[in-house]
Amino acid sequence: MFMEVCYDAMRSILVKLLLNFDELSIKQFYEKFGEPETIPITRCDGKPLSPNAPARAVVPLFLGKFAQNFSLSDAHPLLSDFGEAFSPALEARLGQDCHTPRAFRAPEAKFEPQVPLSYPSDIWSLATAIWEIIGMKDIFSTDFVDEDETVSQHIDVLGSMPSSWWQRWEGRPRFFDEYGYPTKSHSANRWPPLKEPFETGVQKWRRKVGGGIEESEKSAFLDLMRWMLSFRPEERPTAEEVLLSEWMFKWALPDQERR
Repeated sequence: MFMEVCYDAMRSILVKLLLNFDELSIKQFYEKFGEPETIPITRCDGKPLSPNAPARAVVPLFLGKFAQNFSLSDAHPLLSDFGEAFSPALEARLGQDCHTPRAFRAPEAKFEPQVPLSYPSDIWSLATAIWEIIGMKDIFSTDFVDEDETVSQHIDVLGSMPSSWWQRWEGRPRFFDEYGYPTKSHSANRWPPLKEPFETGVQKWRRKVGGGIEESEKSAFLDLMRWMLSFRPEERPTAEEVLLSEWMFKWALPDQERR
């Protein structure tokens, strides 16, 4: 099934709440989890609150589980598509109708808006999900940036896009000149090429907790990411090819079996 949107829902692994959670009375809830913790609300300028503002705020109650205490038996995957899932073999959905968040959206949705989306678009989104799971930072910005800025990040990280897309990209002058050199304003805010975010967003944090990824695995992982993040959909691997890739076969799948 082709999961086109709701990336966050697709990749969510939730800790299951107690079965009788919604059956507790308020008194029972407080006895089990404690009284609500509140903090006073103040204005930055020190002036009195307006009459419509509450004097205190309730701190959210943490009902989850810390990562170091989390096991696979605690994981309960929840896939949700909010009505957006479809099978390309049975239904055509054009790129212009793609609702996947920009940071995870395949570029053909923008540059081939009249072409039906298909499974390769999922492969692109899957690569961004794998990257986030392995590291501590998304490969492309999840901040509130516009569509053209996301495209500029694709080029910064992955290199040149297909020439036909490059010529049709109306937002290009904001970021690059006609020869592909970054503009002065973009030069100061460029995203690093693929290997650099791996070092800063993956290796740096893994070394802090006991060791980074060895060179052979790193090479296989980056090869797979570059393949899955090919600009042209037809150049990306199929789901089967991803599972048979060197990184999956030698490291990811064996690690899953050990756990």
